[in-house]
Amino acid sequence: MMMKQRTLFILLTSFLIIIISTLFTIPVHADSAYDKAVSTAPQGINMSNGRFAMPVTAADGTVYNPGVSSKVLAPNSDGTSIVQIVNGGSQAGGIWGDPDKQNYISTDKKQTLSMWMVMTNYKDATNKGDGLAFVLQNDSRGTNAISSYRDSINVGETLGVWGSDVNPTTSDASTLSAQAIQNSWALEFDPFPNITKFSSNAETAYNQLMNSDPSSSFDDGDNGDTYSHIASGFPAQASTYNPVAISYKPTVFSSAKKAYYYTMNHSFPGSKGDDDLLVPDIMNTNNWIHLTITVDFPNKLITYHYNDKNLDGSPITSSKNIAGVVKLSDADVNGTGRFGKIKDNRLLYGFTGSTGTSAENGLVIFEQIPSFVESSNSFNFVDTSRNDKALTSAKDYAYSGDNLKLNYNLHYDDGNEDWDSIESTINLPQNVTYKADGDGNIGQLTVGSDTVKIPASDIKTTNGISTLTYTLPKSLSSTDPSATITIYGTANKVTSNTTVAAQHAKYVGTNSISDGYSPIFTIKQPDLNLTSTTDNPLKLKKNQDANIVGNVAYADTSKTVTNANMTVHTILNNGTEKTFSMSSSDPVGQLKATISKDDLLPDNTLQVYITDNNGGVSNELTFNITVAGGTVSISQYPINGYFKSVNGSTSKNQLLGRTGDWGLAVSDTRGSGNSWRLTANASKLVKTGTTTDFNGDVVFKSGGTINSIEGNDVQIASGTTLNDNSVTDINKQWSDSSGILLEASGDNSAGTYKGTIVWTLDDSM
Repeated sequence: MMMKQRTLFILLTSFLIIIISTLFTIPVHADSAYDKAVSTAPQGINMSNGRFAMPVTAADGTVYNPGVSSKVLAPNSDGTSIVQIVNGGSQAGGIWGDPDKQNYISTDKKQTLSMWMVMTNYKDATNKGDGLAFVLQNDSRGTNAISSYRDSINVGETLGVWGSDVNPTTSDASTLSAQAIQNSWALEFDPFPNITKFSSNAETAYNQLMNSDPSSSFDDGDNGDTYSHIASGFPAQASTYNPVAISYKPTVFSSAKKAYYYTMNHSFPGSKGDDDLLVPDIMNTNNWIHLTITVDFPNKLITYHYNDKNLDGSPITSSKNIAGVVKLSDADVNGTGRFGKIKDNRLLYGFTGSTGTSAENGLVIFEQIPSFVESSNSFNFVDTSRNDKALTSAKDYAYSGDNLKLNYNLHYDDGNEDWDSIESTINLPQNVTYKADGDGNIGQLTVGSDTVKIPASDIKTTNGISTLTYTLPKSLSSTDPSATITIYGTANKVTSNTTVAAQHAKYVGTNSISDGYSPIFTIKQPDLNLTSTTDNPLKLKKNQDANIVGNVAYADTSKTVTNANMTVHTILNNGTEKTFSMSSSDPVGQLKATISKDDLLPDNTLQVYITDNNGGVSNELTFNITVAGGTVSISQYPINGYFKSVNGSTSKNQLLGRTGDWGLAVSDTRGSGNSWRLTANASKLVKTGTTTDFNGDVVFKSGGTINSIEGNDVQIASGTTLNDNSVTDINKQWSDSSGILLEASGDNSAGTYKGTIVWTLDDSM
């Protein structure tokens, strides 16, 4: 962090106006470091919605002049917005979430921000500027908060958040803390060593300090006086600043003259003493660095991870993943501490930055803002051939040929918006075969109670990597907070233990991005080889058991199978696993498994594998078993049935035959051995236009037996099927004098009589 000499202050103030104006009009594409940063920018969210604000006016309403250098750049082709904090020398910048637009940190819950940041040398200069700071604040100025002296923004070593050492005549540290952003905590990323080398001559050193404007000594005495460093502290606390006196006596008899410069008590939490954490090999690379910050007021913690993942999303697990924890006090969280009284549990967050004579490009990209959407993801890989055995690490293994179920879970954790337009880009594990089912699908998406099939055409393979690109058809929200993408595959055949590498999965919505790497697991060659001569798919008739026949042998041909030492494992329709021992009376290595017809559904999946008494495991065989289900139905019945007309009067017990179409048939596709029966029930016949009943009954005659079917369920036919597709023409079994007839009981007046017959089919005798 660097500043100018006091004697040049007024001149540079007017000159800065010209420089800033010039920087906004000259394209920065002349800066190769800037161009590299933009061209290699990771994907972030679009922030063109105006939900961030920059400092504009001082507490008294005076417009800062010169103003801040910050702005949100126009989104690039993938919708990413880059926030420019600084892009030159002698600048200060700041950007805050706008609480009036629901963009803030809620202190009543745990919240996590995810972002990328880069600080590049400006126009290929040797040195970077002073750096950037992530800030949490409760300053009364709100989004206008920035380090300032009177109505001017402080630049240089302040990073836009700390106070400035502008008065060398005072030892009162509150003169610095009063200039800082009030009620704040800052995490600084400082690539510039702010030190002043004072002369060993007291008078010269005194004059040197008195003529500096202000001094640049915050890093004196820390590791940060030489190298790029990370440190945090509370800018508005006077205890953050240490006055150091330089004194001399002009003459032996005169009073001593004193001047003061300030060092800073800012540290890397967890380090020894007050040392900053040195990260020159990370911070000075001109590369984008990932930052995750979790604000957890309920547990009185602020945690952060700097450089926790690479640009490709792979996690950094080495010591270069910098983690820190800041412990808050009870006073901090109850409104009487260093953040002041927090109204409505809303704390502002943002970035500040500044430069002196050494310039830089300070850029930030947000991946996740909790007031928009806080999201996460997880993985659940299981081996369905091994009773859903979890695959979470290299110690977990699947065998060649095993069926795998790869679950990719998306979670909506919190936010003020729905997680919209989520596009999933998932690199699937290698050494796994992904084969579509009969309908061309490779998996499904599950959101709540809804399931949508995922077609295999959504997977493309390039350079050996199969990638699923799939956009969720609906948003995730507090109503539907979870989604699972499930992909099915089969472990490839291997000749030795093969590690399946982790692969990247990324979920990009318009307002949140979440990504992760899938678990590593191992594919092993089975100890036993299981084969089968049973048809697959296996088609069964109704009431038929499924008989599976196979053979098992050791992969190591020097070993011989002992049937009594072999256990058969069967899993029917993903149900409970059943086991039994192979029979010693069967030929060596022969497997016989019978699945009872009572356990079979019309469509079944049977998984079979074998283990030995030493823990050896075979490959798994999966059988698709279908059972002829079929149906029984009345395939034909008379819509309108007629009886023969009678001229004149009718005699008692006179039987009238049928006329017209009385087609009546039963179709049974359930397979041989199934039975059925058909009954008929007729209403009284009533003369049209009157309430006069027919004098007689509708009857069913079979042999010498006549039964009235008026108001009675009378069996008129039955059958037992002899094949898989049986049709019985019932009316063809009747003669003119048998079957359904009309019996007259005496005289009936001329006219037309109508009634209804109800046919009832039972599917068993």
